[in-house]
Amino acid sequence: MKALYEGKRIAGIYTVVPSNRIAFEDEAANYAAPVAQTLRLKKVMGFGAHRIVRKDSCASDMAVAGLEDMIARGLLNPQEVSALLFVSQTPDALMPPTSNLIQGRLSLPTSVFCLDINQGCAGFIAGMMLGFSLLENPDCKTVVLVNADTLSRKCSPQDRNIFPMVGDAAAITLLKRSGDGARIWARMNMDGSRAKALQIPAGGLRMPSGPETRAVTEFDDGNRRALDHFYMEGSEVFNFVVSEVPGVIEQLVQDSGCAKDDKIGRAHV
Repeated sequence: MKALYEGKRIAGIYTVVPSNRIAFEDEAANYAAPVAQTLRLKKVMGFGAHRIVRKDSCASDMAVAGLEDMIARGLLNPQEVSALLFVSQTPDALMPPTSNLIQGRLSLPTSVFCLDINQGCAGFIAGMMLGFSLLENPDCKTVVLVNADTLSRKCSPQDRNIFPMVGDAAAITLLKRSGDGARIWARMNMDGSRAKALQIPAGGLRMPSGPETRAVTEFDDGNRRALDHFYMEGSEVFNFVVSEVPGVIEQLVQDSGCAKDDKIGRAHV
């Protein structure tokens, strides 16, 4: 999908991270590979530390903590919130939507449009595209876009393929109108045929979670995980990025009229 927005802006971004910081070395013994080999991986991949929530914390908790602080500091007027978009792959529950739970916990006006969006890597762009579209409504003043995940709770701590790369955090973005007439171009492509490269196989209605899906299995590469855990086929993801993403960037550059060597990224309009 190709999109063009005019008179929209990002008014601010507020981030929330857990206080629990864990160094890569502290988890090296959890993996089946020798510790020395795992520490070499740290040097190659650039791993340092990641932030992990407590076992009873959800993505909504980080969102509410951030929004409460923003309201208390005068950074957000709850009466001006027209929409709340919650982008996550780790919602509080299958139902009700987590966005509604956040609206209720903050006592936001019942006129606020709430919507959950199940997206990961592309979630920020998808959320902004929808938020900018909502701002086309003249009665829409502020869209609160919340990107939050506690993916560590769905990863096996014995899976060196994914666990060191996963951290928990929330980002709260305020979207508003802009009077300068600036243009924003966007492109979003989807390819569901490659869905198995990034997935949590069990836990939905297709494969409900149970004793069998919770059983941890050791795979050929030495990593241990269950069907309830987040899984990534690293080579497939890498090949996708290399083969597909550059072309989309090229299209976006052409759409906007920017030159590749334009250092300030200003479109020619």
